[in-house]
Amino acid sequence: GADVNTSRSNYTTPLHLAATAGDCKIMELLLDHNARIDALDINRSTPLHKAAAYNHTNAVEFLLERKAIIDKFDMNHFSPLLLAASNGHAETIRTLLDKGANIYAVDKNDKNAMFWASEGDKLEALQVLLEHPDCKDLLGMRDRYGNTPLHIAAQKGYINSVNVSLF
Repeated sequence: GADVNTSRSNYTTPLHLAATAGDCKIMELLLDHNARIDALDINRSTPLHKAAAYNHTNAVEFLLERKAIIDKFDMNHFSPLLLAASNGHAETIRTLLDKGANIYAVDKNDKNAMFWASEGDKLEALQVLLEHPDCKDLLGMRDRYGNTPLHIAAQKGYINSVNVSLF
């Protein structure tokens, strides 16, 4: 039969594509035929990164049940949680946190999930993050430029993000 781990020139595997589409049935079939769950594409993204970036919460849950690495970083030092936060995917954020994602994960500029949700004025994502018991720590963390998430929201004029961050 076909090699389930064959990749395109950018190292994208069929499992990456199924995760991008959120197709759990195809992912299950591929994994049952020994697809590498944490295969890396050219950007060092795993199928879990793809599912999180495209807000496929069911696919995220499925991959985690099948033992995907939850806190793997891609070439931009983004974890699946940071990708979900930067895209404002509240339910995917909740799922990743419920499954044990590291809320303190930061990108190459020391920005955590709260930064990314604030920077994009992603209110639902901010609210999910603020429900986490360690959210106060995140609000006080600074990026490599000395900014907090509140600085970013204020600078960009995101009054709703500023308001949510103050409570």
